[in-house]
Amino acid sequence: MGAVARPDASLTELIGELTLETAVLVRQEVQLASAEMGVKARDAARDARLTILGGAVAQAGFVTVLLAVAFAVAEWIPLWLSALLMGAIALLGGTSLALLGLAALKRLDPIPTEAVEALRADRAWLKERLR
Repeated sequence: MGAVARPDASLTELIGELTLETAVLVRQEVQLASAEMGVKARDAARDARLTILGGAVAQAGFVTVLLAVAFAVAEWIPLWLSALLMGAIALLGGTSLALLGLAALKRLDPIPTEAVEALRADRAWLKERLR
């Protein structure tokens, strides 16, 4: 990490060096956690934008297909019943997709794992230095 302790250093000097090194280490870990969280937030925002855009385009296409199917089925049953059936199918399908999306969001790990591991290593290093 830092400089090796001099054999002739006083206890006060050693504690001062340890305090300084610890402060630098903590600042670096905070910077690492901040950078890691920024990357995760940026990735999540990008993924959310793609999902919303894709969903909007798919919805427009899906509504058009449902209308075409409703008109086609209307040759055998009333148009209102055909539209109701297509709407029910769309509602079930949309609900299923929304539940899948929620499950995927729940799996998203917001914890800065690299920073947490680095802090654990730093704690072990500090314990070793204090022996």
